[in-house]
Amino acid sequence: MKRSLLLAVLGTVAVLALGSGTARADVLSNDYVDIKLGGYLKLDTYFNTNSQLNIDAPLWVNANQDMYEKDGRTFGANVRGSRLWLDVFAKNLPEEIKLKARLEIDFYGDYATSATGSRLPQPALRHYFVQLDSKYASLVAGQTWVIAAPNHPGMYHTLVLAGMGNLWQRMPQLTAKVHYDAFAGGTVNLDAGIMRPISGRDAAGVLIDNGSVGEITGMPMIQARLGLDWTMFEKKSSVGFSGSYHQEKYLYSKADSLGTGIAVGLDNGTSVTLTPADATLTSWLAALDARLAMPYTELTLEAYYGANLDSFWGTMIKYGQVSVLAKDGTTIKATNKNVEETGGFVSLKIDPVDLVTINLGFGMAKVIDPGRYRTSKDKEFLYNDGGTSRIAKAKKDAGLPMDMQMSAFGNIGFNVLKGLMIGVEEQWIRTHYLATGNADGLITNLCVKYTF
Repeated sequence: MKRSLLLAVLGTVAVLALGSGTARADVLSNDYVDIKLGGYLKLDTYFNTNSQLNIDAPLWVNANQDMYEKDGRTFGANVRGSRLWLDVFAKNLPEEIKLKARLEIDFYGDYATSATGSRLPQPALRHYFVQLDSKYASLVAGQTWVIAAPNHPGMYHTLVLAGMGNLWQRMPQLTAKVHYDAFAGGTVNLDAGIMRPISGRDAAGVLIDNGSVGEITGMPMIQARLGLDWTMFEKKSSVGFSGSYHQEKYLYSKADSLGTGIAVGLDNGTSVTLTPADATLTSWLAALDARLAMPYTELTLEAYYGANLDSFWGTMIKYGQVSVLAKDGTTIKATNKNVEETGGFVSLKIDPVDLVTINLGFGMAKVIDPGRYRTSKDKEFLYNDGGTSRIAKAKKDAGLPMDMQMSAFGNIGFNVLKGLMIGVEEQWIRTHYLATGNADGLITNLCVKYTF
């Protein structure tokens, strides 16, 4: 109902604003606010050479191809990356005070898991925030980009190297931003905010926010960034250092309803399922970002290191913490461990003429010491059974399934008319599985995008 109402409001504003000159004046401006309507309509077509998770905006290459008789090729198209937004600007305010709001939606509100999912996509709330600006400070309240690791590569795919070196997320937050003009054309920026913790924990296995384990710590996520902006070649360049910190609680029942128990076979032919104990885990992140503008080119960089990063599309999307077997003296136990990860990306934009734009880039995410987060099948443990020490074996592989992803991409876009771009993008993805090795995929995307 809320989604339908949101679409109805945006549609009504669009029709009234574009229908006539009189309507435009009434809707887009009055004594209190100016309203600007914008957006773009985007068609992504794709051809995948291998089976992917989320085929129209791949997150990783699937390891098991046998179910497709070793042929997981896919062709398709979608319009889910299209966006609509409203910007509202308050009028008649005191000097040096600005007040604005932004509402933006796209159509990634659900994954295309059925025949209707690709042609009847669900709207999603991307941004919804109010920003109050003064001469030296700003206050942001609502949902928008997180502070840490703010850069993005120049890709056509909507999920932009998620899980392959680009950490990003939009979260409900309250953020303060302070800026100081350090020199001519140069500004020092300090951003700090508190955000609603969002765990990548996914009991249902479909990448949903279930609002339970991992999000019930009673404390907010804290983020900050110190940056420097300057003007070079009449373009804005920047460099910054950012960080994030929060805690997550993981509570388990005896029935292990979350499915994280590890089956252990005993030498007497029986087995037990070990469930991790309740635990509070820490998520932390340190990131360096830079954007360097030069004539006809722009270089974007980002590098990070942290632990339990599934809140930010890190650690292979949803493996920020995993359950593994460990020894406690002569007793076997299952325990949760934070997964440490490093990664980043580099993206080069080339626009030699107004009609052509080229982007090239590479990203990678890598788990540090992946063996710490995995219990291999048939691994032996010393087990104390009623005072008798015996050998027990794990009955199944458990823990982290993959430890590295990388991607290289290139695209070229032609601005055929004002606002209309037609381009093609090639993206190569490699996912490394600890049990089976590398899985590679190549994705071709013919993109048509009209911005208004």
